[in-house]
Amino acid sequence: MRGFGILILVLGTIGIMLALNMDTSVTNSAGAKVTDLGLMADRQLYILGAAAVIIAGTLMAALSGIRKRLALTDTATRPCPVCGKTINITAVKCTHCAADVAPLERK
Repeated sequence: MRGFGILILVLGTIGIMLALNMDTSVTNSAGAKVTDLGLMADRQLYILGAAAVIIAGTLMAALSGIRKRLALTDTATRPCPVCGKTINITAVKCTHCAADVAPLERK
């Protein structure tokens, strides 16, 4: 997922560069170049769209490993072999039934 987010980020950056290089002028009947407001509005929309793609890519790349980090914090407990209640993985005595248990090593 992180690689896909980086790809989206690069594509958004390319989109902004292309939009900024877009020519917004046209020639009139006298041969002079004038700025076309319609083309300027199109360029503005392209820049805004590419910026949204960059934000989405950044979020995808930044938040890609959050599920793994959350899963690592959930593995710090285990069930008691006597009563089945949840205890700390390094506990030597169950807090619910007071049974002695062998501590396990953290991974």
